[in-house]
Amino acid sequence: MSLAAIRDAIDILTTRPALWIPGIACGLLAALVWIVIYIGGVFFAGRLFIFVLLAMIFFVTVTLVAIRDDRKGAKDLMRESGAYYFRVLTPTLVIISGIVLVFALVILTLGLIGIQPYAGLVTFLIFGVLFPTLMLTFFYDTAAVFEDKKVFESLHRSIEVVTANLFEVMLFYIGCFVISCTVAFFFF
Repeated sequence: MSLAAIRDAIDILTTRPALWIPGIACGLLAALVWIVIYIGGVFFAGRLFIFVLLAMIFFVTVTLVAIRDDRKGAKDLMRESGAYYFRVLTPTLVIISGIVLVFALVILTLGLIGIQPYAGLVTFLIFGVLFPTLMLTFFYDTAAVFEDKKVFESLHRSIEVVTANLFEVMLFYIGCFVISCTVAFFFF
């Protein structure tokens, strides 16, 4: 599944170059945030970052709808993407809220018993809470668009897919990490 999925993704990107547009737009938005951080400071960049994330979620939705519906015009693609935007945005907010809530509860609980947060504790929280949550819910957007699932159904479907195909999904993550490192090595 992992290498086949990467080969399928490369095949789709080479046969349909219009799918590069959302990725390029997200890259340009990320570059804009970095430029604002450098020129205007973190105060302005923090506010811009929220809008950039909302735009990136829209571009992810555009990409998924374009892959699902092979031959649609730009107007239909935007309308369909707008229909699925909140089905992708809402689980994102649920995941972020859940992670922040767990971090806050652990820090507050440890603070009440007299333990101050330190680097080792934060590292434990990142590896013990953040990574497993993100790995289990990685495919929620795909379930929301391709399988027409609602908020918690898409999260549940993502967890089902990851737990049922754990070895293949781990190979997929490792393959994506290796490709990202290779690209970063050649460009940076």
